[in-house]
Amino acid sequence: MVDCPKWRLNIGCFCREGYYLNKFLNCVLPANCEEDPKPAQRRPDPPITCPENEIYDNCSSRCLEQCSKRDDPISCPITCDSGCFCRGARLRNSGGQCIDIKSCEELVPKPPEVVAKQCPAGEVYEQCSDRCKEMCPNVKNTLGRALDCTKCEGGCFCINGHMRNEKGNCIYHKKCDRKNALFKVMSIAEATE
Repeated sequence: MVDCPKWRLNIGCFCREGYYLNKFLNCVLPANCEEDPKPAQRRPDPPITCPENEIYDNCSSRCLEQCSKRDDPISCPITCDSGCFCRGARLRNSGGQCIDIKSCEELVPKPPEVVAKQCPAGEVYEQCSDRCKEMCPNVKNTLGRALDCTKCEGGCFCINGHMRNEKGNCIYHKKCDRKNALFKVMSIAEATE
């Protein structure tokens, strides 16, 4: 009896348990190793080409190669799948491309979400604005002197062309009481003359 070699083809084709590959690349039982059956017409497998950043593997798990699952405890069965897998330290993004782990969208810090503040009608929320620019010239604080202005303050501000009166309401700037003014509000036209 002639011994058959105990080796596998490299590209994912294997003889079943108890079978051996004969010289014609057919899987046969050990008792048939010395026989020379007619070779089967076998087409060679086409070369496997994988997309960029991927490599062919005949036994890997797809479960662990996704950006979205990189921190999850292993929650899927480890299977032996063949095909193209991410090469090196790469994972699949939500679009299915293999990208560097550091580029996973889930790892990139997202900017803080700016919550739209609700402001009364005629006002708009600003992250940073000068409170004094919106005050009518006659407005005083409770001590009877000009407001102590903060250059960068967040909150609701009067819409363009409006100013805040002594009651705190936004009114059209020409309706401000200009008598007893502690500072003058100039329009752009006045400032450029």
